[in-house]
Amino acid sequence: MDIYHKYCFSILFNAHHSWNYFLFEINRYSCRIPISHMRTMNVGIIGTGFGGLVQLPAFLGMPDIRVAGIASAHPERAAAIGRKHDISHIFTSPLELITCPDIDIVSIATPQATHEMFVQACIQAGKSVLCEKPFTLNSLQAKKLLAAAGTREIVHGIDFEFRQLPALQFLQKQLTGNYAETVRMIDMEWTVGTWADTTRLWRWQCDARQGGGVLSALGVHLFDAAEWLLGPIVSLQSSIGTKISQRKDAGGVARQVTSEDHAMIHIKFDKGVTGNIHLSNVDEHGRGLQISVHTDRRILRLESASQNYGNGLYVTEIAGSKSSIVFEEKASTGIDARIPLFQKIASQFCIAVREKDVKFSPSFREGVRTQLLREATIASKGNWIDILY
Repeated sequence: MDIYHKYCFSILFNAHHSWNYFLFEINRYSCRIPISHMRTMNVGIIGTGFGGLVQLPAFLGMPDIRVAGIASAHPERAAAIGRKHDISHIFTSPLELITCPDIDIVSIATPQATHEMFVQACIQAGKSVLCEKPFTLNSLQAKKLLAAAGTREIVHGIDFEFRQLPALQFLQKQLTGNYAETVRMIDMEWTVGTWADTTRLWRWQCDARQGGGVLSALGVHLFDAAEWLLGPIVSLQSSIGTKISQRKDAGGVARQVTSEDHAMIHIKFDKGVTGNIHLSNVDEHGRGLQISVHTDRRILRLESASQNYGNGLYVTEIAGSKSSIVFEEKASTGIDARIPLFQKIASQFCIAVREKDVKFSPSFREGVRTQLLREATIASKGNWIDILY
C-alpha cells in the first residue's frame, strides 16, 4: 500500500471506523495517482456550502495538496471550518483569498451569480481556477472569461464530475471502443424530488435572474455528459415549466418562483444521432439518473438504484430477447458520493496545473457549451434552435 492510500484510509477510518467499508470505497473510487514528491501546492476554497461539504474533504485527502485558505460570504462559517481543520488562512473576503500570494489554485464553490467576478479576479491575479458548474449566468460572460483565461494562459477547469462516474465511464468506453455498431439514439433522464416539498423555503435557486432552475442544477451535467459521449449537439427543441410557482422565504413572505423545475428537451448531434433529455427536481417518485443508448446492435441502459446522486449505478445490455447487467456499482453508505468524484477531477486538475497544461478538460470551453445549450433550451418554446458555437 503506498503512502497516498494509507493517508486516504486514515482519514476515512477516523470518520467511520469500518476497515472493510474503506477497502470497498477506496477500490471503487481511488484516483490511483502516484505521489509526485514535488512542492506542495496551496489551494484556496471560496464557499462553505458545497465547498465545505465536498471540496474540502476531497482536497484534504490528496497528496502534495494543502488547503491553505478558505473564504465565504459568511465569514463566521469560514472561521468555524478553518478552526476545525486547522486551515492556516481564514480570509475575510473571497477577493482577499484570490490575491494572496500564498494561494496557487483557487476552487470556487459559490452561487453562479458570483462566478464571473471571482473568476475574472483569478485571471487577473494569474491564478489557476477550478470553478463549480454552472459556469456563469450566461454564455456572453462565459465566452469573455474563456478568452481572458486563454490570453493569460492559466489552467482552468469546470467541475463536471459526472465524467468521473464509473458507470458513465464504462458506457463511454463501450461507445468509443472497437465495436462495429452505430449509435442511433440516446435517452437521458434525471428526475428527483429535491424541490418537491412545497414547504421548502424560497432561496436563490428559485430565481431565474440568479441562475436558479433545474437546467442549472441538473441539466448542464447531462448536456456535458451527452456531448462527452456522442459529440456536439447542433440543435434542440424544448418545453420547460414551473410546477411549484410560489414558496415562502425565511421571513414567511410568499415569493414567486421564476426558475424552471422541469424540462423536456429533444436534441440532434452533429453526426445525425437524435435524443431526448427529461429533467425534473419536483418529482418525488423520480427514477434518479437514467441513460439509454440505442445502437444497431443493442441497448445500453445506465440506471440508478435510487435518487441519490452517483450512488448504486448499473449498466444493462439488452440485445434482442437477452438482457444482462454488464457493469454494477454497489450503493455505499456513510460517505457523500460526490466527494470521491470531485477528488478525481480535482486531482486531474492539479496535475494539469503542475504540468501547465492549458488544454485541461472539462474547462471553461465546456462551460461555454453548456451555457449555450441552457440558453437555447430556455429560448426554444417549442421551436428548433441551432447551436452555433
